[in-house]
Amino acid sequence: MSRLVRKPASRAVGRAPRTPGAAQPVNAGSSRASVGLRLLPPALGLILAIAALGTPAGARVYLGRDEALGLAFGDPARAERKTAYLTDEQAAAIEEAAGSPAGSRVVVYFEGTDAAGEERTAWFDTHLVRTLPETVMVVVGAEGRVVRVDILSFDEPEDYLPSRRWLDQFDGRPLDEELSTRRAIRAVAGATLSSRAVTATVRRVLATHHLLTAPSPAPGSAGPQRVEPEGEKP
Repeated sequence: MSRLVRKPASRAVGRAPRTPGAAQPVNAGSSRASVGLRLLPPALGLILAIAALGTPAGARVYLGRDEALGLAFGDPARAERKTAYLTDEQAAAIEEAAGSPAGSRVVVYFEGTDAAGEERTAWFDTHLVRTLPETVMVVVGAEGRVVRVDILSFDEPEDYLPSRRWLDQFDGRPLDEELSTRRAIRAVAGATLSSRAVTATVRRVLATHHLLTAPSPAPGSAGPQRVEPEGEKP
């Protein structure tokens, strides 16, 4: 009498394709990620300036918080953490200038100086790209212009991850009508939603920075310029 021998099911083992020259992700459960990064529940709303950065388990993490602050200030110890609580009027002003909602009313940011003594402010923004979140750091200089933009984590497929070269086009830009994928910002080919998400983040951060840290403009001077929210092109 023959017996039926059941073979164990095979499992395909593979890894996500790597982009040549790009930074490789760190699993959120690894020792490297657990040192400088703590888990943060994903949010459907926009969360501005997260102090304890985090992503869902298994997320692709490219920079931890301390690593990111090191890029912004040279030494994270030169940065001071601050917290602001937005009023309804302030949130409305940010939305008006940025063209997108302000997000969280509790805003945590980092102020300090870089290695050359230049004043810097680092903001962190976690938001949805399409259906999955990403966390972006935007560093703003004393004149209210972008110093650098970095992606800390990105959960969408890596094919849609903006490159370092693409992010560099934000350097030196103020909050004006040119800061748009319809104007001066070139969209990522085949990744329109990623382009819009990062651009909207930069606009939102600059609007918040101007409101919370910039001195009041003199009468008759121009403040941040609003553009319409970016939707599908006809």
